[in-house]
Amino acid sequence: MDPTDKIVTDNKGIVGLSHSQLHDLMSMASPEERASLQFLAGGYLLDRNISTTFGPPGSNLPTLGILPDGQLSITISDYLSSLWLDQDPYPFVFRDSDLENPLKIAAHLGVLRILSSPVGPTVRSLWQDECPSGLIVMEQTPSGTSWGHVLVGGIDRFQDLAESMFHFGNEDITPLDAPPDNSTQVDRQAFLSMAPIQQVFDWMDIATRFPQRISQVGGILELQLHLSGLSQNPSPDDFIPIAHLFNRTTDLGPSNETWEPNFEDIGWC
Repeated sequence: MDPTDKIVTDNKGIVGLSHSQLHDLMSMASPEERASLQFLAGGYLLDRNISTTFGPPGSNLPTLGILPDGQLSITISDYLSSLWLDQDPYPFVFRDSDLENPLKIAAHLGVLRILSSPVGPTVRSLWQDECPSGLIVMEQTPSGTSWGHVLVGGIDRFQDLAESMFHFGNEDITPLDAPPDNSTQVDRQAFLSMAPIQQVFDWMDIATRFPQRISQVGGILELQLHLSGLSQNPSPDDFIPIAHLFNRTTDLGPSNETWEPNFEDIGWC
């Protein structure tokens, strides 16, 4: 199949980024990311494939240098974190017929800042698959709800959601009937009860369970110094709501009414 068969234009007939979008993104990106943005803005039309940042072994294809913990992503996330209001909804809602309990997904900017800082490589080497990814998830079960970190080794669980968000990324689609409990106010307060970053990245736990990693990985002192300079309390600005996945009916309270989701309930709120 010719890869260009999958290339689609937006409602203005433009493929990829417009000139104004490219200019805005370039102004926020690092020098390394700018080359990837220029490539995405049109260069990929000259290639039969697009390689990821790592790419297949021995690949000579152009690679992409835009990562979730890169300067561009962090700049945009920091800006979004300054705009939040208590009544903000989850921006993306998605009905999953295979879902047992509702899930809410958000980004933890405190974790992403650690991963993008100079001590990020040390953190990744120490925690490996157990390293927090920067995503957090809340599963609404009958026994209660609380936020938990999505670890690097378990992030594939959310691949279908990522693909759906990518598919609808350029679509102006609103859900037919969004969940009535789609506000982030209570969930942001629950976020403030999460363990502080110093506890999340307490290397002593790794030293006890995997002592060989401590001897193989440098930068422990730098990690300690970096963590000691952070606030002990989570900030509400570090919470970025992403998506609300649901399936079952929702009890609307004392009125004994329930909300039954429609199959068309997917899109941006």
